[in-house]
Amino acid sequence: MHTGKRMTGDPLERLLSRPKFGIGPAVPRLEDIRQQLPRAQWLSRHRAIHVTGSQGKGSVTTLAAALFDALGVRCGRYISPHLLAASERIWINGSAPQDTALRAAAQAFEAQEQAYLNVHPGEAFGAFEALTALAFNAFAAAQVETAVLEAGIGGRHDATRGAAGTLAALTGIDLEHTALLGAHEADILEDKADICPPGGLLIAGTLKPALRERLGAHAAARGFAVEDCSASTGVTATGYTEHGALVDLRIDDLHVAGAQTRLFGRVQLENAALAILLVKRWLAREARWPGNTEFEAALRAMLSQNALPLRFTRVDEDPVTIIDIAHTGAALRALTKTLDAVLGTEPCVFLIGVSSDKPAPYLLAALRPKAASFVFTRARHRGYEPSALAQLAGDIPVHLAEDAAAAYAEARALARARAVPLVVTGSAFLCAEVYMIAAGNDPAALSFL
Repeated sequence: MHTGKRMTGDPLERLLSRPKFGIGPAVPRLEDIRQQLPRAQWLSRHRAIHVTGSQGKGSVTTLAAALFDALGVRCGRYISPHLLAASERIWINGSAPQDTALRAAAQAFEAQEQAYLNVHPGEAFGAFEALTALAFNAFAAAQVETAVLEAGIGGRHDATRGAAGTLAALTGIDLEHTALLGAHEADILEDKADICPPGGLLIAGTLKPALRERLGAHAAARGFAVEDCSASTGVTATGYTEHGALVDLRIDDLHVAGAQTRLFGRVQLENAALAILLVKRWLAREARWPGNTEFEAALRAMLSQNALPLRFTRVDEDPVTIIDIAHTGAALRALTKTLDAVLGTEPCVFLIGVSSDKPAPYLLAALRPKAASFVFTRARHRGYEPSALAQLAGDIPVHLAEDAAAAYAEARALARARAVPLVVTGSAFLCAEVYMIAAGNDPAALSFL
């Protein structure tokens, strides 16, 4: 399903207009595209970095790419989904490519696609695969030295695997996309972990002990190594400013005290530590370690300059309004802890939408202890019916609204009346809509995949 206005002259929008999934396995198609690319530094010696997980993978991808930029390493970044504009997906050296570069990359992909389909006429490239292939071409044309690629869903069959990198990150595991990845966390873990090929290194974020043990056994069977991020890093928030947390960091033997960040909450800080460790391991592999002094200066600059869009983003003061795209049970529980740490322990009004492929009972259970009331609406893209969500609210007062604009107005009135914060969460797509509304813009301009 596609929503919003289409600009057919825009190569990203044109590719987004395709069906989301292709026909046939995606990885061989993207491997074929990679082999058709002109010789590119980021593909030699498998220099690409893959990031997967149930939550936080976009944050890790973004922060790792930003650190490469701060170090002067030419880097491509590929994320999904986009939130406010399709141009968010593909960045090179910290910004979106020029339209002319995107058009050239799209034309190159379309020629490669035709060459592939001439040999495999029963297959088709879906929208995500096409955008991934476009990114490959844009990165090759820009001669980036590495690329940091966020997986779409899972890892084993994800199109980004076509880049063949041997360094990867797994941010964490929660129940999500169970129809595609399996009904149990162990199944989801193994699918996502398979983003890392035999002989590669997978750096793992926070996992339950049983899942960490399962990952070790799976990695041994598949032939890749695992590093526990928490064993190599440490991060402690020492206070908050209006911009974000002040932190003390440890990365291996490097200790960084009092770094100003634009990040909020334990999970964002752990994501930052994982991103920094990924970059450090890549530099070591490439024999490009700049020394502790230069590396510390770069990571301080990265942390002080890079906010994560729609991650604990404050958009109003009357009432205090936070938008956060948390959409798994673990992420929502972490959000409530961040709210306690930053805003205090008072209850909040939650404006909620949940995508129809997410376990809504599990998500709402994470928020009930912090909720003064729920305002339910359906995000314009793949959303649960509000009345279905209302059945899961328990004893929390419930309000229903037909669309995001009406829901936002009602939630603001409730939060003002109770003199408590308003938190918009549960669906990245609803968060994007409300962010547009809060800024005085038309959410109908949004388009999602």
